[in-house]
Amino acid sequence: MYNLSAMRERPHYSLTLRETARNFGIPRALLALALRVLKIRPVVLLAREATVPHGTLVEGNGVRPATPDDAELFDNAGFPGLLQRKLAEGPGWIKLDQGRLVAWCFLGMTHSEISNWLVVRTDNSAAVWGMGTWVHRDYRGGGVAAQVRGRSFAWYRDKGYREQFSWINLTNYSSLRSSYKLGAKTIGRITFIRLLGTALVYDGHRWHLGRWTASRPLVLSIDAIRRDRPDPSASFEPVMPRTGASSSGK
Repeated sequence: MYNLSAMRERPHYSLTLRETARNFGIPRALLALALRVLKIRPVVLLAREATVPHGTLVEGNGVRPATPDDAELFDNAGFPGLLQRKLAEGPGWIKLDQGRLVAWCFLGMTHSEISNWLVVRTDNSAAVWGMGTWVHRDYRGGGVAAQVRGRSFAWYRDKGYREQFSWINLTNYSSLRSSYKLGAKTIGRITFIRLLGTALVYDGHRWHLGRWTASRPLVLSIDAIRRDRPDPSASFEPVMPRTGASSSGK
């Protein structure tokens, strides 16, 4: 009998060291290697205003809202169980090509999990979280990421949100470049190392040392650690989506 799970595609999340060296230079590849060896993980905190970049909303490009009925598409693409977890946090959008999942993008409403023991959240009711974007390796570099993100930008703009937060690993140069092109700006950085269950975290303002777990995570406030520290929005009441509902309703 065939092993169906072995036949399913294994997703490729970021560039390999060889691809990093070819596309971004040897020094950046060496930095990525050094951080990997030392088990140090720096993540860049980003924010972008609620605008829709020109050319990202194109009808007929195969992008549509994700629904619970798309679970098999995610399983076959190498993301078993991911769709249910993502839709529990907020709406999502997917792009199909010939019936195959080639890209996805999700939003979250209050927080984002950097690791299962490290969470960054916001108390700003005018902000949402970018909960990740993935594009199949064969479709990268062709604007597909901008297409699925464009739908998420339009969704939170139309709902009245004013800002989107996100985080990206410092050495994920391709995702950072794509985010900057779409109007994101760096507002901070979180760097941490975790060995034998003990973690040391620096959020740009304070050091944190402890043994956090999935049931008792370290929760950091992006509103407190962001560099620009804008004034909070006044009297904002966005239209909140239903948990697990599609975007037309992360």
